[in-house]
Order: sequence, then C-alpha cells, then structure tokens
Amino acid sequence: MLKEDNGMGRFISNDELAEVERKYKDEIEKYMKRSYAIKVWKWNDEWVAEIEDLPGCMSMGETREAALAGLEEARRRWFILALHAGVKPPPPRKESNKDG
Repeated sequence: MLKEDNGMGRFISNDELAEVERKYKDEIEKYMKRSYAIKVWKWNDEWVAEIEDLPGCMSMGETREAALAGLEEARRRWFILALHAGVKPPPPRKESNKDG
C-alpha cells in the first residue's frame, strides 16, 4: 500500500487520499486551473520540474516531458494534502513558463 506524507509527519493511505480528494474535489479543480510558474532543469541524467510556489512540489523524469507530466500529478497531490491539513494553497506569484 502506497502512503503519502501529509507534510505533518503523518502518512495517509491510498484509501484516505481518495476520500480526501472526493471531499475537496471542487476546490482541487479550482486550484488545478491556476497557472503556477514551473522551473525545469536537467540534473545528472534526469529532468526536474518544480513549482516553487508550492514547497516540495516537484517531479523527475528521463525526459523533460516526463518530468512535466509527473509534476501535474504531484501538484494535484500537493493540493489534496494541503487541504486535508487545513492549509490554503497560495496564489501563483507569476505565470507558468514551461520552457523554463
């Protein structure tokens, strides 16, 4: 069973994660529409994509595209876990630049 760190030192199960996602579905979709700036760089043999406005929200992949695709899932999970912890996600400081 995969567990996600909720940022408060506690892990939640996939079932809990799905339950929280259902509970906050409308809010999560609203936050997913926000356009956060994305920083992308190559590190060793992998690509890294990060949203600096969402601390710890990052993804790695063998290609730039894989890192960016993984970042979308990381962002969704970031919002789920933040809302579960009672944290309101911050607004973007600047617009997205996937060419970063």
